[in-house]
Amino acid sequence: MADAAAAMTVIYPVHELRGDFVSPLRSWTREQTLARDRYRVLVACSEADRGHTAAMQSLLGPNDEWLQVRGRGYGLLLNAGSARVRTPWLVMTEGHCIAEPGCLEAVMRWIEANPDGQVGNFDLIHPNDGIVSRLVARWYEDLLMQWSTPSNWPHAISGGVAIRRSLLDEVGAMETAFGAFAPHVQSAQLHSRGVKVGRVPGAAVLHLDERNMAEFCESTASYVRGELVARSRIDPVFLEHFFGDAYVWSNRRRFQRGTALALARALIASARASPRRAAALVGTLASLLAEAAAGLRLRIAVNSLTLALDALTIERLPIPERLRWRRFLRSHQRVVRLTQLRWLLRNPVVAANAGLSEGHWAIERLGPNDIVGVHGLEEFDGRRFRWIEPVAMIRTAPRQTSCELRIETGGIRGDPLRSLLAVTVAGRALPRKYCTSDDQGTLTIHLPAAFAAAANDGVALVCDPLSPRRGGTPDRRSLGLPVVSIAIASAPQDGDLR
Repeated sequence: MADAAAAMTVIYPVHELRGDFVSPLRSWTREQTLARDRYRVLVACSEADRGHTAAMQSLLGPNDEWLQVRGRGYGLLLNAGSARVRTPWLVMTEGHCIAEPGCLEAVMRWIEANPDGQVGNFDLIHPNDGIVSRLVARWYEDLLMQWSTPSNWPHAISGGVAIRRSLLDEVGAMETAFGAFAPHVQSAQLHSRGVKVGRVPGAAVLHLDERNMAEFCESTASYVRGELVARSRIDPVFLEHFFGDAYVWSNRRRFQRGTALALARALIASARASPRRAAALVGTLASLLAEAAAGLRLRIAVNSLTLALDALTIERLPIPERLRWRRFLRSHQRVVRLTQLRWLLRNPVVAANAGLSEGHWAIERLGPNDIVGVHGLEEFDGRRFRWIEPVAMIRTAPRQTSCELRIETGGIRGDPLRSLLAVTVAGRALPRKYCTSDDQGTLTIHLPAAFAAAANDGVALVCDPLSPRRGGTPDRRSLGLPVVSIAIASAPQDGDLR
C-alpha cells in the first residue's frame, strides 16, 4: 500500500533495458533529491524476465513494490502497475530511461504550482555516444520538435511523463495488442477529451537510445506492427485525424497481383480511347506492371537486402555526416514500408463483401474492399473527402441490370468531367456519353446492363493526373478526383437513356 504522505508513484517497467539493468531503476529509488516519503516506486516485471530481478529488487525502499506480471510488453506492464496505484499522480517512464537527480522534485514543484495540471512531459536527454546513437538522438529531437508545432497535437512522452491518476480511469488502460503504438493511442485519446499536456521545467531523463541499426529498425517495426493492429480495430476517422494516412493500409488490396493487373488494364484501355491525354500516366502503368510482376515476397526480399546494405553503410563506412543522415532517414522509411509489406503477406485482404450494392456511403466509411487507390482523409468546407489516385477502382457488386454510379466530388477540382480520362470495366472503356456531371460537382456514370454484369473487378476511373508540386507545395502526390461520397442506384433502361 502507498505511504499516506506519498503524492506520486513512479511506474518502472522492466522492458527494453538496453544493457544497463541497474542504473535506470537506481536513478528513481536511490538518487532523487525529493524526500523518499513523498513518492514510491512500483516495478512491473514480466515473469519471463527474472534474470536480473535479484539485483534490481535490492534497490527498492520499504514503501516500494515489486509486481510480477504474466505476459510481457510495455503496455501490459504499465496497465498492471497503474491498476495498483492509489496516489493522485503517476510518473510513467521506460526501462531504458535514467532520471536526473532533481527530476521528481521538479515534478512536485510543478504539481504545487499547477493545481489544475493534468499531464506534464519531461525533457529527454540523449547520450550521443556512438554513430547510430547520435543519429537516433537527432531523429528524436526532430520528432519532438515536429510534435510541438502548431499544426500538430501535443503528445505525452512515454520516456517521462507525470499524469493524474484519475485521467487513466477516464480514458481506460492501454490496448496491449497495439504494442509500442499503445502509448500514442492513449495519448491521442487523452487529447481528444481536451486534456492539456504541459512541460515540467527541470524534470529530465537520460534516454538510452538504440545502439545499432538493428535495434532502431526493430523499435520502428514494433511501432508499425502495433499501428497496423490499431488501424484494424479503431475508427479510421480517429486514427487518421491523429496519425495521418497509412497508404499501404488504406490501399492494401492494390498490392494484390490481380488488382494491380486490373488497374493496368484500365490504363491501357484509357490510352486506346484517349492516347494523348493518357500519355502522362505511362509511369503509373510501369509501376503497376512492376507490382504485378514482383509480388509481395520479392518486394520484401529486395527491401530487406537494401536495408541491410544501408545499415552496413551507416555503421561502418567513412561517409560525410549529411549523407549518413540522409541514408538513416531513408532506412527508417524503408523499415516502415518493409514492416507493412510483411504484414500484408501474413494478413491478406479477405473480401468482406462482393462490392458495393445499391446505397449511399460517405467516403470515410469506405474501406479497401470498396475503393482502391485513395489518399488520406481531408476536409473542405467542413466536409471530409479523399483524393483518389489517377487510376482508382470502385468495387461494385455484380448485377444483371443497369445502374448509376454517382460520385460526389464537391467541385473541389472543378467539373469532374474535365479531369476524367476514361471509365473502364473489365479492360473495356465505357462510351463517353454515359458519363455526365452537374453544377454541384457530382459525376454520374451510367452502367448499361452489359457493363454492370462484367464489373467483377470493379469500375475503374482514370483521371488526368494533378501534381500539387507544380503549384509550389511540397506535396509529392499524384491526384485524380476528390471523392466526398459514392452512391449506387438503379438506372433507367438502357434504351431509355438520353
